[in-house]
Amino acid sequence: MDGRIYVIGPDDFSSESKKVVVFNTETQTWEPEMTTKAGIEIDDLWIFGYAVVMGGVMYMREFHKSFVYEPKESKWGMDEVLDSKVWGMACVVDDVLYYHDSCKNKLRWYDPKRRCWGVVKGVQEFLAGTRDYGYIQCVCYGGKLALVCPKGGKSSEQVRTEVFFAEISLERCKGGQMWGEVDHSCDLALAVTGGKFNIRKPLVVVV
Repeated sequence: MDGRIYVIGPDDFSSESKKVVVFNTETQTWEPEMTTKAGIEIDDLWIFGYAVVMGGVMYMREFHKSFVYEPKESKWGMDEVLDSKVWGMACVVDDVLYYHDSCKNKLRWYDPKRRCWGVVKGVQEFLAGTRDYGYIQCVCYGGKLALVCPKGGKSSEQVRTEVFFAEISLERCKGGQMWGEVDHSCDLALAVTGGKFNIRKPLVVVV
């Protein structure tokens, strides 16, 4: 973000203290460690955490809560509306956050400008067929929303041989609602010894 790489986590695996360090890719140097203001503590972001960038602002979630960092002003804050959902495995498309709510089996979105949550319409029937799949991760794929997850249950101890993939086009309608249309979906065979695997973080690669 802004030519900088933000690294968030503990000093080492045995340390309870957490810190945020920044690497400037232009000067190829590490900048002074960032500190949070009083009342904001980074707990288990390194294990359970997720971070996205919308409008030049970093939005992070750890196990218990969400918080916001504005790099231009070096300002930390909380977003109570964003924090009202236990979001994770999310992505950003056109400065809107998307994630799959595994409890309700819904695609949810959050608009930081309007500071409101909503549900992507038009895909509920499609999602009904994924209820027995693993945890669905969202990825920005060429301006579209891609869904990726293992088939065969949510436990990594289950034997699984396929990965589910879906590509969804998004459209904002009158009234601010988001609609989705499934352009493509498929199951991809994956050969893993023992058939036990999980997807930690999917990435889009352009070749």
